[in-house]
Amino acid sequence: IRNALRVSASEQSTIDDLLANRTVEFESGSAVLTPAGQAILDEVIVVIKKMPGRKIDIIGHTDSDGARSTNIALSLSRAEAVKLYLRDHGIDPQTLQASGLGPDRPLASNATSAGRARNRRIEFRVGS
Repeated sequence: IRNALRVSASEQSTIDDLLANRTVEFESGSAVLTPAGQAILDEVIVVIKKMPGRKIDIIGHTDSDGARSTNIALSLSRAEAVKLYLRDHGIDPQTLQASGLGPDRPLASNATSAGRARNRRIEFRVGS
């Protein structure tokens, strides 16, 4: 079991390093991926394909602007859009799970536009 955990941590690190300081972008207020967002996901797909059988949690986040319930729904819609994109590009949908946390886990202050931009993100968590 210890070996499996070490491999998973290494795989998680690979995805985290790939996404460092980069955001999977969507059209404003929607779950439509931008071309830049698709380009990042194309890189993520290459990494995920090197992890056959691993479960991948896709977690959507938003900034705190607007109603919390709307942000929760938007974050889930964006995570689902990423899941569909990955599926459509050869990732087994049985290994993918999408969830949305809305504004509940910010990385930065929502008081600035730069902070809000960092909080609007997709995270990937590698499981076994």
